[in-house]
Amino acid sequence: MKNIVKKNPFISTIEIGSFLARKCKIKKIKNEKAASVILSAMLMPIFIMLIAFAIDIGGSMMLKEELYKACLVSTEEASKSIDLDKAQIYGLNNLNTDFEIVINYFFQKNYLPMKNSSLSHLSYEVVNSIEDPKYILVTGESQYKTFFLKIIGIENINVHSQASGRLRRIK
Repeated sequence: MKNIVKKNPFISTIEIGSFLARKCKIKKIKNEKAASVILSAMLMPIFIMLIAFAIDIGGSMMLKEELYKACLVSTEEASKSIDLDKAQIYGLNNLNTDFEIVINYFFQKNYLPMKNSSLSHLSYEVVNSIEDPKYILVTGESQYKTFFLKIIGIENINVHSQASGRLRRIK
């Protein structure tokens, strides 16, 4: 700075001030770049965990939809398996004895398990009684094995779903 003033004695103090301001601005930009690099390095693991969380939760939601679809189809098909002989002769709305087989068959046919899931429980319930059923509830439970959430200690996500099939009254 002194060299500039010695070479040109007609430089005003305003020009010297602007020169110093430009020099300080360059240092400030370098400091901002370093701060943004540090901040992004600190926030990057958080963003990665949020993305991983979304992937695992999305997978479990897809599994829940598959489970619900299989439960719904099996209840609808099981609600169609009424004993037609008793319905025509006596006017009763009885279920066939093979409705359990129908539930299992249609559930297994429509449930497409993912490679990182396993079916852990399948049950049904006939509301009222088999002789006079109102509707059938099918409940399924599956475990979704997480991929990214194992980092924070979540090994499995239990997924539950149930569907009901209403039986129509035959008169």
